Amino acid sequence: MNESEIRDFFYEALPTYGLKHGKKELSVAGLRIDIFAIDVKHMPYIIEFKKAKNRHMVGQAAQYLSLVPTYKDEIEKSINFYDIRWDKLRILCIAPEFADRDFEAAEFKPLKGRVHFYKFRAVQNTRNKVFSLNLEYAGPSNKGPLMLPKKLVDEFDLWSVAEEFYQIKKKEARREYFAVKILPLLESIARDLKDFEAKGFYPHIAYYDQFFTLGLRPDNKKSHRASIRLMFSEGLSYGFDLTHAPEDGQKLSTQLKEPKNLKSLSKIR
Repeated sequence: MNESEIRDFFYEALPTYGLKHGKKELSVAGLRIDIFAIDVKHMPYIIEFKKAKNRHMVGQAAQYLSLVPTYKDEIEKSINFYDIRWDKLRILCIAPEFADRDFEAAEFKPLKGRVHFYKFRAVQNTRNKVFSLNLEYAGPSNKGPLMLPKKLVDEFDLWSVAEEFYQIKKKEARREYFAVKILPLLESIARDLKDFEAKGFYPHIAYYDQFFTLGLRPDNKKSHRASIRLMFSEGLSYGFDLTHAPEDGQKLSTQLKEPKNLKSLSKIR
Protein backbone atom coordinates (compact mmCIF):
# COMPACT_ATOMS: atom_id res chain seq x y z
CA MET A 1 0.00 0.00 0.00
CA ASN A 2 1.57 3.29 -1.06
CA GLU A 3 0.99 6.90 -0.03
CA SER A 4 -1.13 7.69 -3.08
CA GLU A 5 -3.62 4.92 -2.23
CA ILE A 6 -3.96 6.25 1.32
CA ARG A 7 -4.31 9.82 0.02
CA ASP A 8 -6.90 8.87 -2.60
CA PHE A 9 -9.04 7.02 -0.05
CA PHE A 10 -8.95 9.98 2.33
CA TYR A 11 -9.84 12.37 -0.50
CA GLU A 12 -12.91 10.34 -1.49
CA ALA A 13 -13.94 10.13 2.18
CA LEU A 14 -13.60 13.90 2.89
CA PRO A 15 -17.24 14.30 4.08
CA THR A 16 -16.65 11.66 6.78
CA TYR A 17 -14.09 13.98 8.38
CA GLY A 18 -16.12 17.20 8.13
CA LEU A 19 -14.38 18.52 5.00
CA LYS A 20 -16.54 19.65 2.10
CA HIS A 21 -14.25 20.80 -0.70
CA GLY A 22 -10.76 19.77 -1.74
CA LYS A 23 -8.18 19.12 -4.40
CA LYS A 24 -5.50 16.44 -4.72
CA GLU A 25 -1.88 17.08 -5.66
CA LEU A 26 -2.12 20.85 -5.65
CA SER A 27 1.15 22.39 -6.91
CA VAL A 28 2.20 25.72 -5.42
CA ALA A 29 5.60 27.40 -5.76
CA GLY A 30 7.29 24.10 -6.58
CA LEU A 31 5.60 22.33 -3.65
CA ARG A 32 3.19 19.46 -4.18
CA ILE A 33 0.41 19.42 -1.59
CA ASP A 34 -1.16 15.97 -1.11
CA ILE A 35 -4.62 17.41 -0.38
CA PHE A 36 -5.82 20.97 0.06
CA ALA A 37 -9.25 20.96 1.71
CA ILE A 38 -11.80 23.33 3.24
CA ASP A 39 -14.26 22.58 6.03
CA VAL A 40 -17.85 23.78 6.41
CA LYS A 41 -16.62 26.98 8.10
CA HIS A 42 -14.34 27.74 5.12
CA MET A 43 -11.19 27.07 7.13
CA PRO A 44 -8.36 25.64 4.97
CA TYR A 45 -6.24 22.57 5.61
CA ILE A 46 -3.10 21.22 4.00
CA ILE A 47 -3.05 17.47 4.50
CA GLU A 48 0.17 15.51 4.15
CA PHE A 49 0.43 11.70 4.16
CA LYS A 50 3.34 9.42 4.97
CA LYS A 51 3.20 5.62 4.96
CA ALA A 52 5.88 5.47 7.69
CA LYS A 53 7.34 7.71 10.41
CA ASN A 54 9.13 10.59 8.66
CA ARG A 55 11.54 13.05 10.30
CA HIS A 56 10.91 15.74 7.67
CA MET A 57 7.17 16.08 8.21
CA VAL A 58 7.17 19.04 10.62
CA GLY A 59 9.76 20.88 8.51
CA GLN A 60 7.49 20.41 5.52
CA ALA A 61 4.56 21.75 7.55
CA ALA A 62 6.58 24.87 8.44
CA GLN A 63 7.32 25.42 4.74
CA TYR A 64 3.65 25.20 3.88
CA LEU A 65 2.63 27.66 6.59
CA SER A 66 5.25 30.13 5.44
CA LEU A 67 4.83 29.94 1.66
CA VAL A 68 1.32 28.84 0.77
CA PRO A 69 -0.67 31.92 1.98
CA THR A 70 1.38 34.15 -0.36
CA TYR A 71 -0.14 32.21 -3.26
CA LYS A 72 -3.74 32.35 -2.01
CA ASP A 73 -5.10 34.03 -5.16
CA GLU A 74 -3.60 31.33 -7.34
CA ILE A 75 -4.96 28.58 -5.10
CA GLU A 76 -8.48 30.05 -4.95
CA LYS A 77 -8.57 30.23 -8.73
CA SER A 78 -7.26 26.67 -9.05
CA ILE A 79 -9.95 25.19 -6.78
CA ASN A 80 -12.67 27.66 -7.83
CA PHE A 81 -13.42 28.64 -4.24
CA TYR A 82 -12.87 32.23 -3.11
CA ASP A 83 -14.20 32.53 0.45
CA ILE A 84 -11.32 30.98 2.39
CA ARG A 85 -10.32 32.02 5.93
CA TRP A 86 -6.56 32.02 5.32
CA ASP A 87 -5.74 33.17 8.86
CA LYS A 88 -7.02 29.76 10.03
CA LEU A 89 -4.74 27.64 7.80
CA ARG A 90 -3.75 24.40 9.53
CA ILE A 91 -1.53 21.48 8.58
CA LEU A 92 -2.68 17.91 9.18
CA CYS A 93 0.08 15.29 9.23
CA ILE A 94 -1.21 11.74 8.76
CA ALA A 95 1.12 8.77 9.33
CA PRO A 96 1.19 5.43 11.21
CA GLU A 97 3.39 6.92 13.94
CA PHE A 98 5.37 10.01 14.95
CA ALA A 99 8.51 10.78 16.91
CA ASP A 100 8.40 12.67 20.22
CA ARG A 101 10.36 15.51 18.64
CA ASP A 102 7.53 16.03 16.12
CA PHE A 103 5.21 17.01 18.97
CA GLU A 104 7.94 19.15 20.55
CA ALA A 105 8.56 20.98 17.25
CA ALA A 106 4.83 21.62 16.81
CA GLU A 107 4.90 23.62 20.07
CA PHE A 108 7.30 26.16 18.52
CA LYS A 109 5.46 29.49 18.56
CA PRO A 110 4.97 29.97 14.75
CA LEU A 111 3.57 26.42 14.53
CA LYS A 112 1.68 26.14 17.81
CA GLY A 113 -1.99 25.32 17.30
CA ARG A 114 -1.54 25.06 13.54
CA VAL A 115 0.07 21.63 13.07
CA HIS A 116 -1.86 18.50 14.05
CA PHE A 117 -0.98 14.82 13.92
CA TYR A 118 -3.23 11.88 13.10
CA LYS A 119 -2.24 8.24 13.25
CA PHE A 120 -3.84 5.80 10.84
CA ARG A 121 -4.19 2.03 10.81
CA ALA A 122 -5.02 0.97 7.29
CA VAL A 123 -7.53 -1.87 6.98
CA GLN A 124 -7.38 -3.67 3.63
CA ASN A 125 -10.08 -5.55 1.77
CA THR A 126 -9.68 -8.93 0.08
CA ARG A 127 -8.11 -7.22 -2.96
CA ASN A 128 -5.48 -5.54 -0.75
CA LYS A 129 -7.03 -2.12 -1.31
CA VAL A 130 -7.81 0.41 1.43
CA PHE A 131 -11.08 -0.44 3.17
CA SER A 132 -10.63 1.99 6.06
CA LEU A 133 -7.96 4.23 7.59
CA ASN A 134 -9.19 4.22 11.21
CA LEU A 135 -7.80 7.66 12.05
CA GLU A 136 -6.89 8.60 15.61
CA TYR A 137 -5.88 12.06 16.78
CA ALA A 138 -2.35 12.04 18.23
CA GLY A 139 -1.79 15.67 19.31
CA PRO A 140 -0.33 17.98 20.30
CA SER A 141 -3.59 19.66 21.42
CA ASN A 142 -6.33 18.02 23.47
CA LYS A 143 -8.58 17.75 20.44
CA GLY A 144 -7.94 17.75 16.71
CA PRO A 145 -9.86 19.69 14.04
CA LEU A 146 -11.15 16.70 12.06
CA MET A 147 -14.55 15.20 12.78
CA LEU A 148 -13.97 11.54 13.69
CA PRO A 149 -16.81 9.08 14.41
CA LYS A 150 -16.95 7.63 17.88
CA LYS A 151 -15.55 4.11 17.85
CA LEU A 152 -17.75 2.50 20.50
CA VAL A 153 -20.74 3.34 22.62
CA ASP A 154 -22.18 1.39 25.54
CA GLU A 155 -25.78 1.78 24.46
CA PHE A 156 -26.74 2.24 20.84
CA ASP A 157 -29.50 2.07 18.32
CA LEU A 158 -27.93 0.04 15.51
CA TRP A 159 -30.64 0.96 13.07
CA SER A 160 -30.00 4.69 13.60
CA VAL A 161 -26.34 4.37 12.66
CA ALA A 162 -27.36 2.19 9.72
CA GLU A 163 -29.64 4.97 8.50
CA GLU A 164 -26.73 7.41 8.72
CA PHE A 165 -24.64 4.94 6.74
CA TYR A 166 -27.14 4.91 3.86
CA GLN A 167 -27.15 8.70 3.66
CA ILE A 168 -23.46 8.62 2.64
CA LYS A 169 -23.11 8.57 -1.14
CA LYS A 170 -19.41 7.97 -1.81
CA LYS A 171 -18.36 4.36 -1.35
CA GLU A 172 -15.05 5.23 0.35
CA ALA A 173 -16.83 7.45 2.88
CA ARG A 174 -19.35 4.64 3.54
CA ARG A 175 -16.57 2.13 4.12
CA GLU A 176 -14.81 4.44 6.57
CA TYR A 177 -18.05 5.11 8.46
CA PHE A 178 -18.83 1.38 8.58
CA ALA A 179 -15.34 0.37 9.74
CA VAL A 180 -15.09 3.04 12.45
CA LYS A 181 -18.64 3.35 13.77
CA ILE A 182 -20.67 0.28 12.80
CA LEU A 183 -18.22 -2.63 12.68
CA PRO A 184 -17.22 -2.33 16.37
CA LEU A 185 -20.91 -2.52 17.31
CA LEU A 186 -21.48 -5.61 15.16
CA GLU A 187 -18.35 -7.24 16.58
CA SER A 188 -19.65 -6.57 20.09
CA ILE A 189 -22.93 -8.29 19.21
CA ALA A 190 -21.07 -11.18 17.56
CA ARG A 191 -19.12 -11.72 20.80
CA ASP A 192 -22.42 -11.93 22.66
CA LEU A 193 -23.55 -14.61 20.19
CA LYS A 194 -20.56 -16.88 20.83
CA ASP A 195 -22.69 -19.08 23.08
CA PHE A 196 -24.45 -20.36 19.98
CA GLU A 197 -21.26 -22.05 18.77
CA ALA A 198 -21.94 -24.93 21.14
CA LYS A 199 -25.20 -25.44 19.23
CA GLY A 200 -23.47 -25.38 15.83
CA PHE A 201 -24.22 -21.76 14.93
CA TYR A 202 -21.32 -19.36 14.22
CA PRO A 203 -21.75 -15.55 14.14
CA HIS A 204 -20.51 -13.74 11.05
CA ILE A 205 -20.48 -10.21 9.64
CA ALA A 206 -20.48 -9.37 5.94
CA TYR A 207 -20.09 -6.07 4.09
CA TYR A 208 -21.21 -5.60 0.47
CA ASP A 209 -20.69 -1.85 -0.07
CA GLN A 210 -24.43 -1.22 -0.51
CA PHE A 211 -25.50 -3.15 2.60
CA PHE A 212 -24.17 -5.19 5.52
CA THR A 213 -25.37 -8.24 7.42
CA LEU A 214 -25.07 -9.94 10.78
CA GLY A 215 -25.93 -13.61 11.00
CA LEU A 216 -25.42 -17.12 12.28
CA ARG A 217 -24.30 -19.95 10.01
CA PRO A 218 -23.49 -23.66 10.50
CA ASP A 219 -19.86 -23.30 9.40
CA ASN A 220 -17.06 -21.06 10.66
CA LYS A 221 -14.60 -21.44 7.78
CA LYS A 222 -16.24 -20.31 4.55
CA SER A 223 -17.62 -16.86 3.77
CA HIS A 224 -20.58 -17.88 1.59
CA ARG A 225 -22.77 -20.28 3.50
CA ALA A 226 -26.42 -20.62 4.26
CA SER A 227 -27.31 -18.53 7.28
CA ILE A 228 -29.89 -16.95 9.52
CA ARG A 229 -29.24 -13.25 9.22
CA LEU A 230 -30.24 -9.65 9.69
CA MET A 231 -29.66 -7.51 6.60
CA PHE A 232 -29.33 -3.72 6.79
CA SER A 233 -30.16 -2.35 3.34
CA GLU A 234 -32.32 0.81 3.19
CA GLY A 235 -34.48 -1.10 5.63
CA LEU A 236 -34.08 -3.98 8.07
CA SER A 237 -34.91 -7.50 6.93
CA TYR A 238 -34.28 -10.90 8.47
CA GLY A 239 -34.60 -14.54 7.60
CA PHE A 240 -32.69 -17.30 5.83
CA ASP A 241 -30.06 -16.98 3.13
CA LEU A 242 -29.99 -20.35 1.36
CA THR A 243 -28.54 -19.26 -1.98
CA HIS A 244 -25.00 -20.62 -1.67
CA ALA A 245 -25.32 -23.98 0.07
CA PRO A 246 -28.71 -25.77 0.14
CA GLU A 247 -27.22 -28.62 2.18
CA ASP A 248 -26.39 -26.14 4.91
CA GLY A 249 -29.96 -24.91 4.75
CA GLN A 250 -31.09 -28.45 5.50
CA LYS A 251 -28.69 -28.55 8.44
CA LEU A 252 -30.05 -25.28 9.80
CA SER A 253 -33.60 -26.52 9.36
CA THR A 254 -32.82 -29.69 11.30
CA GLN A 255 -31.24 -27.74 14.13
CA LEU A 256 -34.12 -25.29 14.31
CA LYS A 257 -36.55 -28.14 14.90
CA GLU A 258 -34.90 -28.61 18.28
CA PRO A 259 -37.01 -26.66 20.83
CA LYS A 260 -33.94 -25.73 22.91
CA ASN A 261 -32.31 -24.15 19.84
CA LEU A 262 -35.43 -22.21 18.92
CA LYS A 263 -35.59 -20.82 22.45
CA SER A 264 -31.92 -19.77 22.35
CA LEU A 265 -32.12 -18.26 18.86
CA SER A 266 -34.99 -16.02 19.89
CA LYS A 267 -32.37 -13.95 21.73
CA ILE A 268 -30.93 -12.69 18.44
CA ARG A 269 -34.00 -10.47 18.10
